[in-house]
Amino acid sequence: MFWNELSVAPLWIDEKEGKRLYFVGLQKDVTKEKEQQELLEQSIDEVLNISVPIVPVKDGISVLPIIGTLTAPRFDKIISTVSTYISQSKDDYFIVDLSGLLEVDSFVADAIFKLNDLILMTGTELIVTGIKPNLAMKMGEMREDFRELNTYMNVKSALKKKT
Repeated sequence: MFWNELSVAPLWIDEKEGKRLYFVGLQKDVTKEKEQQELLEQSIDEVLNISVPIVPVKDGISVLPIIGTLTAPRFDKIISTVSTYISQSKDDYFIVDLSGLLEVDSFVADAIFKLNDLILMTGTELIVTGIKPNLAMKMGEMREDFRELNTYMNVKSALKKKT
């Protein structure tokens, strides 16, 4: 199979009988571009899949380290993966570690609150670790009281307290 791009344009030509309308077509083989696009989409899907590495650390406790940048597509993948994982694992505690986050903005703060709301509805307790001061400030701006979040300095201290 091959992919092509077809362009058709009108062409008026003066002839003895008057102007005649013709159409000129240009066909371009875009198979390679289409294959590259499909490879790119597969790569993006792979990256999204490996960007949600949930690690069961103890019975009833799992950790999700978020490393890099949190984008809307990645957050959607996190929500979908975490909700499926929690419904199957029935963990008591789910730790999200933010210490590897590169950028912090209001989207990230809002995402944490949404994740908390989702996880609480499953009966699992969300623990957030690695909150940097600038994220804490953003979260404080968004909600007056964000004490509803169970937070610890790092994963080690959360595990120590919950086991």
